[in-house]
Amino acid sequence: MSADLQQTPQPPAIAMVVALSIEAGGILDRMSSVVTTQCAHHQEHVGRLGQHKVLLVEAGVGQAAAGRATQDTIGLYRPRGILSVGFAGSLSPDLGLHQILMPESVVAPERPALHVGFEPSNSLVAGHPTMHRGRLVTVDHLVRTPDERSALARAHDAIACDMETYAVAHACQVARIPFLSVRIVSDTFDQSLPPEIATLLQQKTAAARWGAAAGVLFRNPKRIQDLWQLREQAISATDRLAQFLEELLPSVFGPSMNLQAKGQQE
Repeated sequence: MSADLQQTPQPPAIAMVVALSIEAGGILDRMSSVVTTQCAHHQEHVGRLGQHKVLLVEAGVGQAAAGRATQDTIGLYRPRGILSVGFAGSLSPDLGLHQILMPESVVAPERPALHVGFEPSNSLVAGHPTMHRGRLVTVDHLVRTPDERSALARAHDAIACDMETYAVAHACQVARIPFLSVRIVSDTFDQSLPPEIATLLQQKTAAARWGAAAGVLFRNPKRIQDLWQLREQAISATDRLAQFLEELLPSVFGPSMNLQAKGQQE
């Protein structure tokens, strides 16, 4: 075997797909030896989170971006497992701010529910009494108001919503890659989000989002308090999410690998 082949780095065994850099921030803060690459449609970071080599993919907002990034990741790295991680909106009064959801299933409007092939260990459950299980629904728009949340919960028997997870789960199902989702609540059941947030999420780059935010504040300076509060909630959420993931990975991707390539329709 040549020296070049001997020095070829091993691909990451674990991939995590997020939508936005603010969701990735806490994870990146805990990763070491990070190498960042700007790809054609997404940005990826390879490094170590605890004892595991991981690939963190910033895919962009929405199912199209998440699905494409997941397919690219599978084609390039064929990881042992893929996690859809990031923020979620609560659809239940019982699912509070900064609490963790590990969905048992994920569904999207007009799509069949997909089962997540993971059962948390007793020690993980005991260590996180506010961790929730249940159904996550993926939608194509920002869910802003309590009325919207209630309607979505009733329609899909779901306790939280996001805009990416179903696409990641479906890509993993097709490729028979073990899949897991970990979401942290960034906005609560009774919270109304400013309508300008939808405009910010539509921007493709961080620079564009900052520019859109500046435009919002110029037109309506009173929004600065709302946006600042949401920013502080997001920073706290990504830090808590990163702590949970660092604890979770050894129990999932240890020698027994407590994660199955299910992702099957219910």
